[in-house]
Amino acid sequence: MKTFTNTRISKIHRIAIIVLISVSYWTTSYAQTTNFSGTWVIDKQKINFNNAPEWILPIKFVINQEQSDMEIQTTMANKDLVQTAVNQKLAFSGQITESSTASGGKLLTSIKWSNDQRSFVLSAQSYLLGEQSALKLTEAFSLTDDGKTLVADRSVEQPDGSKYKIKAFYDKQQ
Repeated sequence: MKTFTNTRISKIHRIAIIVLISVSYWTTSYAQTTNFSGTWVIDKQKINFNNAPEWILPIKFVINQEQSDMEIQTTMANKDLVQTAVNQKLAFSGQITESSTASGGKLLTSIKWSNDQRSFVLSAQSYLLGEQSALKLTEAFSLTDDGKTLVADRSVEQPDGSKYKIKAFYDKQQ
């Protein structure tokens, strides 16, 4: 009888361990991530540009998020208000995606989730046509206001070595 009880308890322990491992795997592998899908338009009223021109920031992001990747359309406007858009499909694995810039240069981009999967970091290097040095960009994206505001903490290093940081805010469009 004692052996039967110990065996039964042992089986219960094994089942409990298997369930715990399964739940742990599921929550790690399929943890609910923040959904950044939507159209996001810049809110210049919330941004401290200091002396920087307003055209240093994208004016709009259109994001379509899937489980393993994200499509991002980034729209910029230059000082003459001429708009250009760059479309990229990026994998959350951190894999580098190569694409062309509007001016014919090369753009290397990757994204990676934060540990809590509530924000992600986009890293990019943009090379002008024929140039060896790159503009380096890092943006940490997060959501605030119950998902109504996209925040992009942007750090940029220009090819000449000058650097700047700016926090941008984008409102979700319906």
